[in-house]
Amino acid sequence: MTDMRLRGMPVEMVMIENLSHAKALQLKASCDIFIDQIADSGGWGYGMSGVEALAMGLPTITRMGSEMQEFVTDHPFIDATSSTLEHELTRLIEDPVYRETVSRDGREWVERTHSIHAVANQLCDYWKREGWM
Repeated sequence: MTDMRLRGMPVEMVMIENLSHAKALQLKASCDIFIDQIADSGGWGYGMSGVEALAMGLPTITRMGSEMQEFVTDHPFIDATSSTLEHELTRLIEDPVYRETVSRDGREWVERTHSIHAVANQLCDYWKREGWM
């Protein structure tokens, strides 16, 4: 992030950790871009915090990893590692059309995939396949 600031990019990093859920949501609402989990140890995919950020319309960067990419194929997350993070942030900062598209796609994906209605439908389909309904 320091290199980006030295190049004149308007970057301010806000750490959101060890806070109440309400305070974390308040801080997220003040952000333009959200970084979820970035690790070079294979990646864990996305967490609930990343889903919340997408629902808030925030472009969300995380490390998906190949296994997660195969499991969740149609996600709107921006996959990054520690070595590609600066590139992905630069693209989001410099290209407002891309940022808006990613923002909109993320919100729509959460509604399709993680909303209460989507999850209820997935559960009902599963229960029907198992003969429980």
